Amino acid sequence: MIAKLGTNNIRQIRVGNTAAKVSSIFDELDDDAERFIIAANIDNPTIITAINNLVLGMKADNVWDKMGVVYPFVNGTEASCQLNLKDPTQYPIEFQGSWTFSADGVNSSDANSDIGIIPLVLDDVVGFNAGYWGMGIYSRTNSQDGYDLCALWIDDPSPRQQNVVITRFTDNKFYFGLPLAGGTWSVVNTDSRGFFQTNKSSGIVRAHKNGSLVFSALEPLANSPNQVIGLGNLPVITDKNPSGKQYAFCYVAVEGLQDAEAQALYATVQSFQTELGRNV
Repeated sequence: MIAKLGTNNIRQIRVGNTAAKVSSIFDELDDDAERFIIAANIDNPTIITAINNLVLGMKADNVWDKMGVVYPFVNGTEASCQLNLKDPTQYPIEFQGSWTFSADGVNSSDANSDIGIIPLVLDDVVGFNAGYWGMGIYSRTNSQDGYDLCALWIDDPSPRQQNVVITRFTDNKFYFGLPLAGGTWSVVNTDSRGFFQTNKSSGIVRAHKNGSLVFSALEPLANSPNQVIGLGNLPVITDKNPSGKQYAFCYVAVEGLQDAEAQALYATVQSFQTELGRNV
């Protein structure tokens, strides 16, 4: 009997043996995964299973409750790729410019007008502490270019603090920081493919690439980002630095991940990408 989800499009369009297969999958879904799958109108069993395993893995890693937004970029449409896995009714990405949506994720045409606006303003989150948060992005492209993920603190017209993940800038460095500490937080990196994270707790900034800690330092400076978050470019301001990379996962955490958590999340996200055949 098909009853668990009630009257939703996914179950209505199932026919024959496919109906039995998908119904069986749905009967055992995590509630949060199910809510996202319905909202994103996903009917592909492979994607359904991958999303469910991703949510279960993040919960087992003890990072799910720390997330503000999570974007798995699945199902190959703008409507599905813009949705927040943590809560698909909140913070949908507004893709401005020329973006491509495919089974492998999302990417811009590397034009200055291209940016994904994540409407999460961290300064508005009740109880948010600028000394304890994090960001991460999974890139499928190796290229020297601009900003991949950026949350700004701006006291118009200045000063400006950048909180960033730049997987590989034009000088062959991975930049990170919450905030960037005058541009000093970076390590040499010549391959921008993989999962890049930066997290902060107790005044310590950490950076991970593919689960490996590449940097850790004391950074007591902190201001709550008071602007929307930019994907693939700098938000709000006029001096743009487009990336043009293809992204397959993105998160912003309202509580910073510890080393073991960042490492565990990498393993979970990499498994997710492998299930979808788009791992790097």
